[in-house]
Amino acid sequence: MYRRFTVIAVMCALGALATSCADAPVAPKNVIILIGDGMGFNQVEAARLYEHGESGSQVYDEFPVQLGMSTHSASGYSYSGHSVANDFESVRWWPTDSAAGATAMSSGVKTYNGAIGVDMERRPLRLMSDAAKDCGKSVGTVTSVQMSHATPAAFIAHNEARHNYAELGPSIVLDTRADVVMGAGSPFYSDNGDPVETPDYKYVGNSDVWNLLVTGGLELDGNSVEDADGDGAPDAWTLVQTREEFEALTTGETPERVFGVAMVWETLQNRRDGDPQADAPYTDPMIETVPSLETMARAALNVLDN
Repeated sequence: MYRRFTVIAVMCALGALATSCADAPVAPKNVIILIGDGMGFNQVEAARLYEHGESGSQVYDEFPVQLGMSTHSASGYSYSGHSVANDFESVRWWPTDSAAGATAMSSGVKTYNGAIGVDMERRPLRLMSDAAKDCGKSVGTVTSVQMSHATPAAFIAHNEARHNYAELGPSIVLDTRADVVMGAGSPFYSDNGDPVETPDYKYVGNSDVWNLLVTGGLELDGNSVEDADGDGAPDAWTLVQTREEFEALTTGETPERVFGVAMVWETLQNRRDGDPQADAPYTDPMIETVPSLETMARAALNVLDN
């Protein structure tokens, strides 16, 4: 697939976003959401057949509760079974994108393609992460692509356009109440994890935002970082970058708030040298200087459970 990533969020009960914690029904303490890019029913079935040769063969097929969710964009095709039955090519008309799909998942509201946490009138929506923080929960996102990519961003940010990185990056650093943000998007490394001559701060917004992360600062251009723990004071980020730093976070004591940027440009491994269409699996060497998605997930959970 072109991109493959997972978003992890530990948050409040899956009740209506408008309800208060006191009104919420009895529910699990933690919620972990795993999102595979383009992971529709047919893709899941193809994976079952590829891996095991039969349907119903994945571990999640044994889950006691299974639901389907409609995430198509409000401005696009509705994916109705009737339309597909009459014209298979109809699935190619106005497919939803990651931004609209993730906004539907994070807010329960359908919107236009490209929208990050905003509705059709470009008004900010109340997100799951907002409900969780209002309940005193910890919240984090973890992704194998850049941390300001459409899917993770739609769980903790608001913007009218997914490619508006100059605004999304600073917003995620300054405005989100999340306790953990992890992903790719380092200004100093290529898709192969090699140092670059000229830094590119695209995915964090600009060099000033990056320097704020490096120094653990509390304010930029008169704007303070958010109060993540609810004590009324802004909470600085602890920046982690190396594989060893991520691995160290998987056990033991941790900083209270962590911003993790792996030492690679757009994805942990997907865009490294090699031909994904022609090369056999596992023949292209992995980038050894970046953490695995599993390591990042374990690190995030260890921070969040504090």
